[in-house]
Amino acid sequence: MTEARAVNREGRRVASFKPEVIMESVKCYLSLARSDLSALIAVVLGMGEAMAV
Repeated sequence: MTEARAVNREGRRVASFKPEVIMESVKCYLSLARSDLSALIAVVLGMGEAMAV
């Protein structure tokens, strides 16, 4: 991966950084698709159904 991005609701980039910055300080990190993350938050808050793995 060459770039990590934060995007707004329209999918436009609002921030970015180079992953090497994180990888220098930790051995691993997790990346989630926005839709997967929002679905998981909805499940935790009791507003959605559990996702199939």
